[in-house]
Amino acid sequence: MSRNSKEGIVLAMDCAKTMRDECRRGDRSVFEVSIQCLQNIVRQKIFAETKNEYLLMQFSASDGVRVVPQKGGLMCPPNFHLLRHLMSDLSDVTRVTSDPISVMDALDEAIKQLVDYTRLKKLSDKKIALLTNFGHFDDKDMHRFDTDIGERLRQLGIKLIIM
Repeated sequence: MSRNSKEGIVLAMDCAKTMRDECRRGDRSVFEVSIQCLQNIVRQKIFAETKNEYLLMQFSASDGVRVVPQKGGLMCPPNFHLLRHLMSDLSDVTRVTSDPISVMDALDEAIKQLVDYTRLKKLSDKKIALLTNFGHFDDKDMHRFDTDIGERLRQLGIKLIIM
């Protein structure tokens, strides 16, 4: 990838109760590990002075799908405002209180947001990073992914990264 390439990336974070489950090692919850992963990504990209643009989304039943506002717009290069949000507001584990919503609904919204915010921008790549433990992923969701979401991702040239 060339140094001048620019990516549009949606970071979609699951904030449902199922994210309180412990990781396999048992010392932290899936939510805490996901937050740390996002912090590391954003911190690294800030200091790499990347031209990539990020949009942060949270999804749960109580809040629905919520795009987190950032300084510089909803989709913008990584900055300290976004990192601060990840380190304080979002890292509060008490926010993980909601019942889950469909992962497919969240993915559908992430695709819509990515297409809307990158329509007029010249990007080398479009990606959605989905942070979830699939604690509420059922057969109906799998069928919808196979027939609808997966096809839309392919048609729009969007890469899905599951963390």
